[in-house]
Amino acid sequence: MIRFICGRAGSGKSTRILEMLRGGGDRIFLIVPEQQAVAWERRCAAELEPAANLRLEVLTFTRLFNRTAREYGGFFTNIAGKASLRLLMWAALNSVRGNLSYYSSVRTEKLVPSLMQKVKELHTYRVTPAVLESAAREPAEDGDRAASLLSDKLSDLSVIFSAYEELLHSSFSDSDDMPEHTAKAVSEHRFFAGAD
Repeated sequence: MIRFICGRAGSGKSTRILEMLRGGGDRIFLIVPEQQAVAWERRCAAELEPAANLRLEVLTFTRLFNRTAREYGGFFTNIAGKASLRLLMWAALNSVRGNLSYYSSVRTEKLVPSLMQKVKELHTYRVTPAVLESAAREPAEDGDRAASLLSDKLSDLSVIFSAYEELLHSSFSDSDDMPEHTAKAVSEHRFFAGAD
């Protein structure tokens, strides 16, 4: 069973969580923010009996990815760093520059940081290049200049995003794919079945 504990600071959330951990089943997972993992491990070691700590695993989403990858396979290799991602975006932009209309005259060095942010947002919300291209084809009312500019912008973003994804995945693993990969592994292998 998954339970979310919410409340203001000092309202007893941590105390309630510790009570639940004491009474938990044979397998217990406590999922916490990245920066809280070590603090919760220490607190659990200090405040719970040894038997409860043997059943408990404190995870962050990064740790959950690593745990499922170790158990079911799927480790990411050769993850691109920030510099590599910027270079890949620069290469993608230059490779499609002749096919652009909205972004055709913008200087590459000015455009790359903005495109990196846009691509990250699109990836987060699972907007694919195909979705962008489909939205770009939406018919605009006659003479609607704003709709025409939006269509050109969406079309350009689709072309750039597609080229970037192709370059990225031909040489690197993308750390932004970790949550989706983890969700798939957890679901397919029923990782949390029978656990609290």
